[in-house]
Amino acid sequence: MKLEDGDIVLSKAELDRELTALGVEPSLLGFRPSGSKAEAPPAEEADPALRDDLRTALLALVRPRQVARMTHTFAEESVSRAFLAWPGLDGGPHDSVVVLNMAGEDRRVSLRTEEEVRRIAAGVVAADESLRAANLGLALSTSALVTLLAIADHARMQRHVSAISHVTPSLAFGIPDLEARVADSGNEDFRFPLLFAASLLPFEVAGNVTTEDLELGVEELLTAGLLAPMDETGEARVFEPARAGEDLLLGLVHEAAKLGIAFAVERTDGEAGHEVLLFVRAPTALYLFDFDGKGGALASVSTGGFDELLRTAFRPARAPVPSARPVPDAPPPPPEPKPTPARFCMECGTELNPGQKFCMECGAKAG
Repeated sequence: MKLEDGDIVLSKAELDRELTALGVEPSLLGFRPSGSKAEAPPAEEADPALRDDLRTALLALVRPRQVARMTHTFAEESVSRAFLAWPGLDGGPHDSVVVLNMAGEDRRVSLRTEEEVRRIAAGVVAADESLRAANLGLALSTSALVTLLAIADHARMQRHVSAISHVTPSLAFGIPDLEARVADSGNEDFRFPLLFAASLLPFEVAGNVTTEDLELGVEELLTAGLLAPMDETGEARVFEPARAGEDLLLGLVHEAAKLGIAFAVERTDGEAGHEVLLFVRAPTALYLFDFDGKGGALASVSTGGFDELLRTAFRPARAPVPSARPVPDAPPPPPEPKPTPARFCMECGTELNPGQKFCMECGAKAG
């Protein structure tokens, strides 16, 4: 164990030993020893202040208020993974995040402010640079989001094949093409958007996304104006991106970086609630895929919108669940429904539909 550039650096075996010696039972979301069979070197006499810092960090990892797995890639060349934990159940600074980097054989533990973590995330996808206003904001189901990522994976694969055979790549696809990409999603290959996202989602894509889910996803994307039918004669249905979808799809094919943050929080019913944010940095735009239960959203993100999204996401909170109440013998009649007040976008003033997460006009996150 040593201190390097402000990080506490340990081997995997040393981290396992320190977690075990802590003697604290991990909570539902808590980080657990890896079970590595590698033998840790003999414990050295460490500086008391360093050991106190390590204990504070380990307590946050083992009994956090909220956790997140953050993974990012750069230009298909590198991948980095980190485990984030917000201190809380056993004390610790409430405005800080414990970051456990797990690249390579070493484990690097550091205590950072939320602002520092947001700045690191912004640097990954160059969110502080000029972004073109793509004006995209759609509420979509999880099936539609997975379908869209499967279409992007198919397009990227076609591009690789066309580069070898010296032909122009096609963006056309059918349902069998998407089935093949879903079946392939169990492989770990961070170059492809669906495979990258599958490692973060709280369910197994290959085992849970069916042909019916893909067909419903395609229909939803057709309705949203992102896809267009190319040939629906006979049994084979072939589709291609519509004008709005082509810009998005080409952005996903030529992406420069990806950032995935999978949040988990313990709900009041003792179960874990999940939300996954996938940011894809296209050459001139930044796209967000938001997986939140069975629903979600697809949006383009502005420079200021990215920081505001992370400010909201980094705010730990327990996900509430309805409390069970006895049913009275004679329940009173339900009250007259109150009209839902109109909501408007804070950026451009466009009226928002109930439950809409993003403005359809400018792409800004709804307040």
